[in-house]
Amino acid sequence: MKKHLFALLFFLLIFSGLKSQQIQGFKFGVEAGFNLANTISTITVFGSKAKNAGYFYLIPTYNINGYIEYQLNQKMGFAIEPGFMQKGKSLFLVSGMRTQNDYIQLPVTANFYITKKLSIYCGPELAYLLNAHVKPVNHVDNLYEQYEKAFELSGFIGVNYNIYKNMDISLRYNHGLTSISDNPIGNENEEIVGKIEEYNQYFQMLLRIKI
Repeated sequence: MKKHLFALLFFLLIFSGLKSQQIQGFKFGVEAGFNLANTISTITVFGSKAKNAGYFYLIPTYNINGYIEYQLNQKMGFAIEPGFMQKGKSLFLVSGMRTQNDYIQLPVTANFYITKKLSIYCGPELAYLLNAHVKPVNHVDNLYEQYEKAFELSGFIGVNYNIYKNMDISLRYNHGLTSISDNPIGNENEEIVGKIEEYNQYFQMLLRIKI
């Protein structure tokens, strides 16, 4: 937890310095979010894909990010949100067992302003896996080596509302575009006949403070 507080302090110092430069058209801030994360599995056998073949329970996670926005005009702007986030899932029908994956993330958003206070946005998110663990009730196992793909690309859509001066609240849905693992499926002759792919997804509520 301490390293995440240090990360938040680092963002505050950096963006305070940038703000002092009064760069025209730019806005800077920090944000923290509460997330409900999950993993969707798809199964491909003999070229036929079954979507949502495995659906697990949502788990609560959090994120801490910086925020840099450039507003082109009254209708459109762009932003980046570098930071840290947890993703994962609760394993189906296994009480108290969940996976927890820690990522460095970089969402890139295109913002469309409906009113001065209300906007909608969408964009891609790049993420890099730092740690992966499964957490049963009594111990923790490292899963990092089971994820062949450390880099992840996902897409998101959301809505943002300015609730008070420099404070925003935002709701977002994100779904993975690239799988985080590909596990082969074999038959009784030990021949590979398909694969199971896992994709991250999450629902997010963000509180943003612009400096």
